[in-house]
Amino acid sequence: MDARTAQETPETAIQAVLDDWLDAFHQGDVERIMTHYTADVRSFDAVTALQFRGREDYAAHWKACMDFCSGEPVGEFDQVEIECDGDLAFAHMLMRCGMVGEDGRENSGWMRYTVCMRRDGNAWRIAHEHVSTPFDMNTSAVLFDLTP
Repeated sequence: MDARTAQETPETAIQAVLDDWLDAFHQGDVERIMTHYTADVRSFDAVTALQFRGREDYAAHWKACMDFCSGEPVGEFDQVEIECDGDLAFAHMLMRCGMVGEDGRENSGWMRYTVCMRRDGNAWRIAHEHVSTPFDMNTSAVLFDLTP
């Protein structure tokens, strides 16, 4: 066991998963993104469907999203909070998500992002995910211009 492993807590391991997930997103690497999900993941993503069940279903959604967004992915996490107890944990944060278009302009917005994780052997994987965007109740317009 090296010094890094000896000092790793569940919270630091989960933060490392989130960091690698975000790096894979920046690279547009759907296969790597999907390594962070359980086989039976249930996701309430913000686009196209009410829910996705299972890694295969969710991977197809991710591939379609990446194909649709042909520009460079843009994303970051803010206000990350991680809670852990035994083999279950959750993390909630704000997430900026979008892309840089072919014209060089960024199209992104802040959303709410929550993941529930389950320890699978020595690895933490996302078993449940929820992404949502606030909206104006009077106009039903999504509020992408809000910032942390």
